[in-house]
Amino acid sequence: MRLIAIAASLALAASGAWAATPIDQHTTFLASFDTTAQADYCAGDWRAGVGGAAELVEGRFGNAVALADRQSLVYNAADKISLAAGTVEFWLLWTQELADAEQVSLFTMTTPEQGNYVNFNKIQGARLGMPVKGGPADDFTWQRTDVDFSGWAIGSWHYL
Repeated sequence: MRLIAIAASLALAASGAWAATPIDQHTTFLASFDTTAQADYCAGDWRAGVGGAAELVEGRFGNAVALADRQSLVYNAADKISLAAGTVEFWLLWTQELADAEQVSLFTMTTPEQGNYVNFNKIQGARLGMPVKGGPADDFTWQRTDVDFSGWAIGSWHYL
C-alpha cells in the first residue's frame, strides 16, 4: 500500500517555501528531495537514514520523496534544533491513501535529551494536525493544532 507523504520540500527555516526561500542565517536544514533524500543544506551532520526504500517521484517543485506504508526518513537532529524556536514547513500531496487512513504519522522530529517532539499526523480518521511537546520533563507544554482537510481534492498539494 502506497501511503503517505510526498513531501516536496521540508525546511526548518524562518519562512517561505523552497521555491521562494533563500538559505539564510536562520536556516538550519533544507531538503528539496530533487536528486536525493540527503539535505541540500544543513548546519552540522544531518545524513538521512531511510527505513525502507524512499522513492523520488514528481513533486510540487521538481522531485519529491515518496514513502510507502511503514517506511521512514530519519535525520539526526539531536542537539541541533530547538523545537521552541523555529518552523517546520513542507508540501503535502493529498492522496486517496491519506484520505482513507484512520491513523498515520507523516512527519516526526524528536529531541532525545528532553523527549520533546513535533509530529504531523492523522488520528481518529478525521484529525490532521501537529501535536508539539516542549520544555523540561517536569514542566513541559503540550499543544495540538489541526488542519481542516474537508475541502481537499485527491491529488491536490498543500503547503503546511
